[in-house]
Amino acid sequence: MRHSPLISWFILSGITTWTCVSPKTAIMIAIPLPLLLVVFYAVLEKNFITNGSSSRPKERIQVEYTIIPSSSDHTDQFGTDIQTSLCGEKLRIGVKILPYIIPLFLSFFAEYLSNSSVITTIVPNSKVHPRDHFLYCFFSYEIGKFLGRSHLFIFSFLPSDYVEVLRCKRTWLFAVIELAHLIFFVLESWYHFLWYMWIIICLCFTLGLVAGMLVLHSPHAVSSRIAPEEKEFALGLLTVGNAVGGFMAGLLGLIVEPYLREKCLQHFSARKELCFTRTQNTTGWESNIHC
Repeated sequence: MRHSPLISWFILSGITTWTCVSPKTAIMIAIPLPLLLVVFYAVLEKNFITNGSSSRPKERIQVEYTIIPSSSDHTDQFGTDIQTSLCGEKLRIGVKILPYIIPLFLSFFAEYLSNSSVITTIVPNSKVHPRDHFLYCFFSYEIGKFLGRSHLFIFSFLPSDYVEVLRCKRTWLFAVIELAHLIFFVLESWYHFLWYMWIIICLCFTLGLVAGMLVLHSPHAVSSRIAPEEKEFALGLLTVGNAVGGFMAGLLGLIVEPYLREKCLQHFSARKELCFTRTQNTTGWESNIHC
């Protein structure tokens, strides 16, 4: 449910920015959102599921079990051969979909590093509070990711031929765009050549949009390249790129964020508040800084 984090960030950003509600209260308001899963399941039309399962003929064939005589050495050798064959088959599938795992790794690495460690050190000189600037950036990123992951559904009213044109199998293009975003954000944090916050916010939107499109098109691209019986393992293996990319971005972010912040403090020695958007203490947690 991609809309859950979108709604959560809308509540956190909107309520704490436009009203006097504290961040603690805003987050508590968003806690019941996972219950929407139960609500949606309750209103889900289930006739097709029940009728489909009951309409299938239930046939049971009784077959007499017969033990096949074999030596223990032969059985062990047979089991070892099967295990070796399965490992080789999985390795072959992994090599086949590697061109799709690598773009996912690079994309998640770029977007997570940008959001968690680079954008936090970018605060244009505007009237918007630094803390609100980060919320606006991340909220626009969530909107872009929501649209990117659901754009095929949004355009599903078009003829199937047109929808098929929207599908992209060259997922490395999305990864290149994500890396370009990361490089731009790092340069902006280093040199501070932008003074309009809406440019950063729009770039955060495109960062999420492209990331969502990559996540959507990658399974389609993999499914079209492998055999039907290989899909289950291949689609599961595809998510390795997501997990490893986000994990590596988090580790590197522990080094990148303090370094970029230090460079920013050297640049804005008189206005240190322009160098960090992450709250370092609990100030403003139980009260709103705007009121």
